[in-house]
Amino acid sequence: MQRRPFLVALAVLSLAAGATLVAGAGPAGATFPGANGKIAYASDRDGNFEIYAMNADGSSASRLTTSPDDDEFPAWSPDGTKIAFTEGVGDNAEIYAMNSDGGQQTRLTTNTAPDYYPVWSPDGNKIAFWSDRAGAAGIYTMNADGTGQARLTTTGNDSTPKWAPDGRRIAFASACDGDWDIYVMNADGTGEQRLTTSPGLDIEPSWSPDSRKLSFTSDRDGGLRIYVMNADGTGQAPLTTDAAGDYSSSWSPDGSKIAFVSVRDGNNEIYVMNADGSDQTRVTTAPRFDYQPDWQSLPADSDGDGIPDARDPDVIGNVISALPADAFAGGGGHRTAFLSRLDNVQRSIAAGDLAGAVSALQDLRRKVDGCGSAADHDDWLADCTAQVQVRTLIDQLIANLS
Repeated sequence: MQRRPFLVALAVLSLAAGATLVAGAGPAGATFPGANGKIAYASDRDGNFEIYAMNADGSSASRLTTSPDDDEFPAWSPDGTKIAFTEGVGDNAEIYAMNSDGGQQTRLTTNTAPDYYPVWSPDGNKIAFWSDRAGAAGIYTMNADGTGQARLTTTGNDSTPKWAPDGRRIAFASACDGDWDIYVMNADGTGEQRLTTSPGLDIEPSWSPDSRKLSFTSDRDGGLRIYVMNADGTGQAPLTTDAAGDYSSSWSPDGSKIAFVSVRDGNNEIYVMNADGSDQTRVTTAPRFDYQPDWQSLPADSDGDGIPDARDPDVIGNVISALPADAFAGGGGHRTAFLSRLDNVQRSIAAGDLAGAVSALQDLRRKVDGCGSAADHDDWLADCTAQVQVRTLIDQLIANLS
């Protein structure tokens, strides 16, 4: 089987009992704290490499891609609804994106040179990735639809970018000073700073969801281990100590756990441990490669109705329900009408009719578009403060749905 280039200079690392690994990890792309969803990963359990997703305990694994080419390096979007990945090998490797169920796969890059290691910005608007299209390995960014591709680094030895959840920085591995070390830079490519100076291999950075720590892979103690450090490079310490080899870490969105790959059982499998390195538990058992884990962030859903808070009209409904009757121009009748319309909006969202939901919200917003003038006689809220509050919530919901 043809293997991927790793960081250009490192094609394959020999671990234990003849096992090999191809390194690469996805991002921890959630805003702290987040809810832990599924783990996406790459596996060749069904022949060539494809993208899979499973529950965090390893259950309910499902195959998401079925391409005759290899699909690898999965990376969840911050809202957990999409996955970016690489399809193909060598010069044929391109970045794609798909829905979380594997549907609507869309090609984002079309360069004649290989493109690898996609990672989303925390706002979901951009994707950083690795490419050697300029004749030397560098980190690039593009809009989430593939437009606006631009190079950030120019040393020729930079790889595996990881966008910080705070959106301000990108961590990456670089051999620009001779050894592979971990660096950070501003999201626009300025202000590069070296964080590790080990004479060994320091690669594959992964941010904690609060942007305060980085886990990474290092062989400074002889074999590959998972290490952790503060975001400024201080406090470097190992989390794993197994002699067989551990690599490719990914934080859970709530910051409590880290997924990683280990060869300790003679095969590349995915494990999960607490963020302090305790309770290391194997979660995949296929007799093939399972690697490149990336953890899905689930949007907050306070009422558990399946609609994230950011898209849930119940957030507005709760405010309406809490207002006194005299806040409404028509008393309880206007409260009932308001809540009825919000119920219709929620049904449209649940059915996937976002355009219909936005249209209904725009109509409802006209009922709270002013206060105290003759032109605003149709306002359902007589209380001006309540109008501003509800109008702001409706505007935000419209923006989120749009």
